[in-house]
Amino acid sequence: MRKIYTGWCLAVVAVLAACGDSGKTAEEYRGTLNGTTVVSAPTAATFKTNFVSNYAPIAAGLQQINTNSATPPATVTASLALPCDIAVSKISYNTVGAAGEATTATAAVMVPVPVVPTNSKCNGPFPVVLAAHGTTPNKAYDTTAFAEGEASLYAAIFASQGYVVVAPNYAGYDTSTLPYHPYLILAQQSKDMQDALTAARRSGLFAANGKLFVTGYSQGGAVAMATQRDLEAAGVSLTASAPGSGPYAMLSFGDKIFEGKPNRGGTIFSPMLIDAAQIAYGNLYSTASDIYNPNFASTVPGLLPGIDLDVSTDTPKFTSFNTLKFANLLPTISPESGILGIGTNALFNSTARSNYKSDAGLNPVSGNTLPTKVDNPLRQALLKNDLRSGWVPKAPTLLCGADNDPSVFWDNTTQFVSYVQAKSATAPVSALNLNAAITASDSASSASLKNAFVAYGLNLSFTNAWTSLTVEVHGTMATLCYMAALVTFNTLRAQ
Repeated sequence: MRKIYTGWCLAVVAVLAACGDSGKTAEEYRGTLNGTTVVSAPTAATFKTNFVSNYAPIAAGLQQINTNSATPPATVTASLALPCDIAVSKISYNTVGAAGEATTATAAVMVPVPVVPTNSKCNGPFPVVLAAHGTTPNKAYDTTAFAEGEASLYAAIFASQGYVVVAPNYAGYDTSTLPYHPYLILAQQSKDMQDALTAARRSGLFAANGKLFVTGYSQGGAVAMATQRDLEAAGVSLTASAPGSGPYAMLSFGDKIFEGKPNRGGTIFSPMLIDAAQIAYGNLYSTASDIYNPNFASTVPGLLPGIDLDVSTDTPKFTSFNTLKFANLLPTISPESGILGIGTNALFNSTARSNYKSDAGLNPVSGNTLPTKVDNPLRQALLKNDLRSGWVPKAPTLLCGADNDPSVFWDNTTQFVSYVQAKSATAPVSALNLNAAITASDSASSASLKNAFVAYGLNLSFTNAWTSLTVEVHGTMATLCYMAALVTFNTLRAQ
């Protein structure tokens, strides 16, 4: 088997030695706090001013919520939209990789700070939001850096509203000692989230009031849901969960893509998953050319996340990244023509696609029932990480997304909801389709979010959303799904 990464054994030894007791296992070290650093984030006044300027519709929505107004304000007042100041720290903690190996990771901890005049939200003890970020190819990703988009959303939508935010960067990012990222290996990602929460609680940075919320978007939507599943299995009291536009029905998602409906961004998402699954399960390929076309087989394995998008000095890696980004995902199978993401210069080779499709035909997903076995190694990896695995959410769960999302198809949400309803008619799971027409059954907040979806220009056809060079439906929608999460969390916070 081809080795993509080297040196991880040395990293494991270093982690264990640093802990001072090599007799312990990697699992026993999980959640150990390695250090805390206060971050020089923007001043509260600067952050609030910048957020109101850059996210005016969201700031108006926050002010509307905080003032219990029927309509958004004509003028946004920063102190009303973002009532709490925020203290930001970075913690480092021990966790595990996709193969169970010991490693480290970092997380942002955002704590509300009291202001004058006093706002009761800004005084502890606080509810805690455990937040999972979306896909990024940027190896240097750091949620304590407010240049990162989701960091600003976490700070404004949750921390400035009186919630402590624990936002892991994930193993493999920032200063983590893991030389790869276990992308969508959900057993590992859930452990990483839980370990960050454990370390944050041990840091002494905040006092919690016992209410715990989980949210995330895109990759983070699936990670948040897997974390909810595992917390509930462990008997942890979870107040609510709000995953957004995540690949919950992963096997069906993959089947739809390989059948002939590639997703926007698939040439970035797929290699990250395949790298991680190759390490976690060891059987996706013997050599990379088993899956990839020759022009990608030598450059794609181990590429992502492996670049710093803020420093474009590594020309070969950036060239490989840009070539990958603009490639087709799948090779053509006659009589296909004119399908987005299918054609020449494809990432996957014809044999890999044919083998996948053959197994999907022999071992299909049937309604809400996953196959008891699959033979194709990539489908096996997807099946292991499909969240329709027998679990039904106990805590109130809001799924947010849109049916024109070209990157993570809305089917993921509808199929998960259908699966849950087949298991339990009373399960507390609901879905918000931001691209649906407003109806009489919509709450005022849901109607406002749907109006904002239109105001942002996100209500494109699926094809136009896929091809647009100026509108990013999937990425922009994150702001609205996090707002939907806040509304849900506020309702339960007060109970």
